[in-house]
Amino acid sequence: MDTTELARAMRAATAEIRPDPAFVPAVLRGAWRRRLRRRIAITVALTAVVAATGTLTVTVLRVSAQDGQDNQGVAMVTDPVYVTPARGQLASDETFTEAATAAFSNQLPVPASSRLGQPHVYWAGATDAGKIAVVMQPVHQAGEAGWRGEGVVGVLTGSQPKLVVATRFTAADLVTGLMFLYGPGDKTALALSQSPTAPMVSPNWIVADDNRGRRYWDPMVDGDGAWWTRVPDPTAGLRVVAGDPNSTYQELRVVRAAKWPADPVQAPVTPEPDPTPPVALTFPGTDQAQLEGDIRSQLTDAGFLDPLARSFRVECVVDADLPTGLKVTAVEISGDSPDHNVYLAVRGDGGNNTWTYGNPVTPGSHLLVRARLPEDAGWLLAARNTHLRYRTDPDQPWQDAGDEVAWVPAAATQAELTTDNREPVVENIT
Repeated sequence: MDTTELARAMRAATAEIRPDPAFVPAVLRGAWRRRLRRRIAITVALTAVVAATGTLTVTVLRVSAQDGQDNQGVAMVTDPVYVTPARGQLASDETFTEAATAAFSNQLPVPASSRLGQPHVYWAGATDAGKIAVVMQPVHQAGEAGWRGEGVVGVLTGSQPKLVVATRFTAADLVTGLMFLYGPGDKTALALSQSPTAPMVSPNWIVADDNRGRRYWDPMVDGDGAWWTRVPDPTAGLRVVAGDPNSTYQELRVVRAAKWPADPVQAPVTPEPDPTPPVALTFPGTDQAQLEGDIRSQLTDAGFLDPLARSFRVECVVDADLPTGLKVTAVEISGDSPDHNVYLAVRGDGGNNTWTYGNPVTPGSHLLVRARLPEDAGWLLAARNTHLRYRTDPDQPWQDAGDEVAWVPAAATQAELTTDNREPVVENIT
């Protein structure tokens, strides 16, 4: 079929379709301005079908370089997000949206040679923090003719818009979601997500007196295409999810103005696993069988670990089969915070272990483990390359407890640790 036959077939197929007259002007107004007027060619053969059906699956923009760019050729921008009409109560306020796109162009710290097309307003609305606009623009590496799906999206605030935060993104980021923190103390939050339900925000993992923790979740305010809220002092423990935080959810990427533009791409980062194996210590006479089951999952289910923690590492494992018949394992865990903690498992068959809190690991202490055993069965002590003794009162004589791992009575109050014939160190157990 040649081009003449194709044109005749398209006219016949769309003869009865009446396009929305506002659609094309809205798209053109939001996507192309000024410097590109001489240099943009748009594929519009399917505009009538799109306008009638309300469906936009793929929009291809042939966008050549802006004036002053050093890249050559033509880039193909195929994501409809850059032409979809803006949402939000201020989306039709042309004075505000045009001011926002102009401010975005002037204030974005991205070289002109890396930008494609013109800025597009994705959302514009009013919150208790004032007028807000979310503006985006496709970008690529200077000198590349192609487009890899990347763009820059930024938040602008105020009647005279100011760009307060921006980040690189792809279409996948809008599916899982982005949340921007900006304003004084980064306490104002604006989220973009394609989830049908409002994102949920949890400021931190809160640990109670029994050393078990939980998260408290609050929904964000719906702004017709974006969500907003206020948060307390943001910490590393801040999390935001789309979906049910207690079952199925997706975590949104958090972008903080306080770290921009020095850190323009701020994604949740899971540290690479430390290849160093944990220290392994064993009480004399302990069976070689190890603790069954996944330690992280078990501690999370027991309420001791944050299910949204970024990092987790087992630093030390102490196995002890005690003369009383009690079989226990103590593990030293490090995570998102600088604090290390010891948890104690009473081992059961098939990974059916019962977990309790052992002790915090005191910085500078030689005693790694000083965990109280259940049923008043005494204390489990552990210190690497160390000989241990204990006493029940400062006026009582020291009692020998063995090397590295010791089981001492519940009445013990102090431990003496001797390493490599050095001067003994005395530490309190309770």
